[in-house]
Amino acid sequence: MLSREHTAASSGINWATTEALRPMSLHAAPHRYSGTNIEGRDRSKQGNHGWGPRRPPFGHPKRLSVTLEVAYSESDSKLNSGLAQSK
Repeated sequence: MLSREHTAASSGINWATTEALRPMSLHAAPHRYSGTNIEGRDRSKQGNHGWGPRRPPFGHPKRLSVTLEVAYSESDSKLNSGLAQSK
C-alpha cells in the first residue's frame, strides 16, 4: 500500500541518485521507471521505483537494472522509541 512515506522515500532516493550522477554528466543516462511490473519466472511484483539503461545492449529488451522497494512497517511510537533510546 502506497503512503506519503513511500512516496517521499522513493522521490528522495530518485532525486539523490540524479544528483549523484550530475557531476559525472550521467544524470540523464538512466531511464526511470515508476510503478512498473517486474516479471519473474512464475510471478510479477511492482516496485516503487526503478532505473535501467536508456539504450539496452543490442538484442536485449528494455528492462530495469535496479529496483527500489520501500518498506514502512513499524508504528510511529515504536520508531520514535528506538530513536530516543539511541540518543
